[in-house]
Amino acid sequence: MEETKAENKGTRNSLSSSEMLSFFLHQDNLMWNRLQTIGVIQIAILSSAYGLRSVKWLSLSILLLGIVLTLIVFFLLKRDELIREKIDKKLGEMDYYVPRKWFAFIKGREATWIITILLLVADIMLAVGIDHILAFTSTTPQINKDPGTQGYTNAVNIMEILYFILVCITAGTLWLTLKANIRAERLYVGQNQPLIDVTPIGISQDAAGTHATTVFSIINYSGFKAYNIGIDLKYGSNSWILEWIKARDEKTTTNPLGGVVKGKVYMSRSSRIIREIKPGETKENVEGGEKIVVSGSLKLESDVCAKGNNGIPVLVRVTWQNLNHHVFDEVHKYRLICTTDTNLTDLRGGRAFTFIPEGIISKKTGNPRKESNED
Repeated sequence: MEETKAENKGTRNSLSSSEMLSFFLHQDNLMWNRLQTIGVIQIAILSSAYGLRSVKWLSLSILLLGIVLTLIVFFLLKRDELIREKIDKKLGEMDYYVPRKWFAFIKGREATWIITILLLVADIMLAVGIDHILAFTSTTPQINKDPGTQGYTNAVNIMEILYFILVCITAGTLWLTLKANIRAERLYVGQNQPLIDVTPIGISQDAAGTHATTVFSIINYSGFKAYNIGIDLKYGSNSWILEWIKARDEKTTTNPLGGVVKGKVYMSRSSRIIREIKPGETKENVEGGEKIVVSGSLKLESDVCAKGNNGIPVLVRVTWQNLNHHVFDEVHKYRLICTTDTNLTDLRGGRAFTFIPEGIISKKTGNPRKESNED
């Protein structure tokens, strides 16, 4: 049982840098949202307490409730901060330390303490003020209870000043959380990077024995939608299959003389296979319901099986876009291996084919995935 727990714990902690960074940003945003919640609580409590100041017990009870709720949310905020610090230790290679400046001398964690303490002190001061003004009106002579008397006017003025201070502090809190939300939104835009993985899951030989068709599975393992996913395939030293098809189509339709067409923009991105993949979604079929396949010239028996366990290298290129139409591009390397139940030269033996992944030989996604030859 203990071994199982340890194994599960190790699995939970084996996150990639990208996943840990996303979790870090989530906790940071959550922490500042707690502070925003405190601001909302304070606005509700202060307005209610001040509006009901004539009913002493009710007004003070509301202030007490506000103090308790503020403390509860603040403790949750500090817990979010501890979780964020734990993740930060695992992201030790990221150096985002900013030295203190005269216009930015308070850190975020210090600001949370200062703001929360000031709000709690203000709550207590308002409670004392309410208690004072009600005590004043109940113990002084009738002439001094008149709103027109100087003593009553001074007490009310003190209350209004305290209330104004509380409103300013609360408004400042909301402004800080708004700035935090803007920062989180910018970070979200910066992290808007769908992560796509394309895996060859099968291969077949045509009836003529000259062309092979590879079947693919595509997954979006990020939290963002991916658009216009395209793939291309290259068997051994052959040409990229879909690029070859584009060149052939250009010659047969618009450029019968061949050669480079002057002024024409040759788009580099792979042809679109799938229009859109939602977060966490796996696709093995195109919009029409057919399998995701690419077919090209390849004789499995003579080109693959004849080479034994060495097989042939296979390159898979995948391109996709995010919401802002930025194009991401990766090239994955596989080795197509042929296995038989008898000697490879025995054509009567059974055949099995598999794609062995050998890493990413080229990538332009900016994500921290490692190539297979890296530790």
